[in-house]
Amino acid sequence: MGHGKFARVPALAAELVNLKPEVIVTAGPTDTRAAKQATSTIPIVMAFDNDPVGSGFVATLARPGGNITGLSTFTPETTGKRLEILKEIAPRLGRAAVFGTSTEPGKEQSLKETQSVAAALGIHLQH
Repeated sequence: MGHGKFARVPALAAELVNLKPEVIVTAGPTDTRAAKQATSTIPIVMAFDNDPVGSGFVATLARPGGNITGLSTFTPETTGKRLEILKEIAPRLGRAAVFGTSTEPGKEQSLKETQSVAAALGIHLQH
């Protein structure tokens, strides 16, 4: 929405709401947050979000409530699965490192899943 200028996104969302669209489609959490702050009545469809519940966009995935719906890419179990596949490819793997921002919604749960799988596979995980 803001062409890489995230500070402009809230103002652009407010401008969009003033145009009274029938629906707003957002491309990520920054846009969804700005749209949510700009309107509580126009339907908002998220194209994707790692953790819409953790981000405060919806009440639950089963019953989002409010005016926001869409797709969630929240799948913490896939992070552990990736480590399992890596171990299959490199059976002698003994150490692995995880990079990421732990303050991002969903990341903490993904890290816990990865730690659990690493322990089961005998992999020392550094993060």
